[in-house]
Amino acid sequence: MTPEEAEQIDFRAVILVKSDTLALVGMATTPEGARVARFDPRAEPPVSLGPLEDPPKVAYAFRRSVQTSKTNGWTVIYDGPPIIG
Repeated sequence: MTPEEAEQIDFRAVILVKSDTLALVGMATTPEGARVARFDPRAEPPVSLGPLEDPPKVAYAFRRSVQTSKTNGWTVIYDGPPIIG
């Protein structure tokens, strides 16, 4: 991937907490499509990666996943670009 291609990727990350458990829902959008990634330590396997799809469809799935988590008692502690460093 060239630096120019990397600049075309848009990331968003949501970190959630419930009791002593952290989870992550992330979304990456590129000119070729978008996908959602989830990390839930209670799941097997704990990491899941959605298929590369149309960005509006993925954005809807991302928002729905975060809202469902909040409805199920999770609290959002971070919502924004990935934290690096």
